Amino acid sequence: EIYAENLRKNELFWLIEHRDLPVGFVRARPEDDLLYIAEICVARAHQGKGLGRRLLAHMRQYARENEFKGLAGLTWKQVPFNGPYYLHNGFEEWSLGEVGPDLHAIATSEEEQKLNTIGERMIFGERF
Repeated sequence: EIYAENLRKNELFWLIEHRDLPVGFVRARPEDDLLYIAEICVARAHQGKGLGRRLLAHMRQYARENEFKGLAGLTWKQVPFNGPYYLHNGFEEWSLGEVGPDLHAIATSEEEQKLNTIGERMIFGERF
């Protein structure tokens, strides 16, 4: 059901398995001319083993092969495994003026504004 829902949303889904069990995944979808990282997660017991970097590398390769102009997403700015993680892995922090209309709409949505009351959010991205 979840996969069907994601396909209806035009989302891509990559999964990493260990011993036939899922231990990490990423959800992404096209936004503007970018591949938008909607969610990325690695199970706590498998963190620190490079699986997140492998997911990001796969997304970069997929984005390049499919003529996207880069990757982008939104995350918590100060949470170590969020904002700092993306910056450490080659992304930059972008302002609203640096993004297209679709990503701008996501970043200024009511849902994002609610999340921003919990902690500062940031747009991260990388252009190819």
